[in-house]
Order: sequence, then C-alpha cells, then structure tokens
Amino acid sequence: MEPISWNALEFEHKEKTNDWYWTVGVISLGVSVWRFWVADYMFGVFVLLAGLCLILLGGHKPEYVDIVVDEDGILIGHNLYLWSNVSGYAMVVSGGKATLLLETNRKIVPVIDLKIPETVSVETLESFVSMHTTAKDLLPSRSQAIMKFFGF
Repeated sequence: MEPISWNALEFEHKEKTNDWYWTVGVISLGVSVWRFWVADYMFGVFVLLAGLCLILLGGHKPEYVDIVVDEDGILIGHNLYLWSNVSGYAMVVSGGKATLLLETNRKIVPVIDLKIPETVSVETLESFVSMHTTAKDLLPSRSQAIMKFFGF
C-alpha cells in the first residue's frame, strides 16, 4: 500500500496574554518566597526555574512537521514510531475534525495525538493503521489534558 502523508503543526498554539505571563510569574515567585521562608530552598529554586521555563516556552510558536504513515511505522518529523512500538489506535471524529490517537510504549505521554486534515481520507488512513495495530478505546493522556488546560 502507498504511504499516506500530510503536513501539520507540532501542536495547537494558543496565544498567551500578558495576564497569563504575569500570573505565572507572580504565582511562581510567591510559592518560591514561601518555600524559602520555611527553609525549603531546593523546592523554592525548582519553582523559580519551572516558572521561568513556563514563561519562556509559553511564547514558542509551533513549526510544521511532515507526517508519513507507511509499512515501517509512523514518521512524525524526525521521529519514527515503529508498528512494533504502537500497541493500539483510536480514530476520533468530533465536530467534523478527525484525530488519530496512537498508544505507544513511551513512558511519558504514551498517547500520540495527530490531527488529520480534510485532505486525508479518514477511512483510508484507518484501514491502513488497522492492518498494523488493533483498535482500542483511547483518550488523550492526562499530561496532554493538563498541558491543554494551561494553554500549551
């Protein structure tokens, strides 16, 4: 079967307001000062660094990546996920938009969430993927839900 390919953004970008940056800064600074006050210096430094990382990564714009589904596996940008490392999939269609969820053997963020553009046939893609792995009832991972909640 011929490979199926498309181009997509790395992640769904949500524009952050100045209030978002101020809120992250004030909360991380407040928690850090409190932890220094109770002599928990390591956690205070950790919170400061985590807040700084959130502020720096909050403005990161996504880049386009090439996605190729073929007989070897799924290539997302430069990362190849072999079919032997994919334990299941789910095709979710909501609001006229399709999403392919792939369950992998990764420890952190084990479920990969791929938005399917209208130019790609959902039926063709699902039949191709079903030849290599089994259908499951999957939901986006908790870490993805937390990132979406905070605007990442």
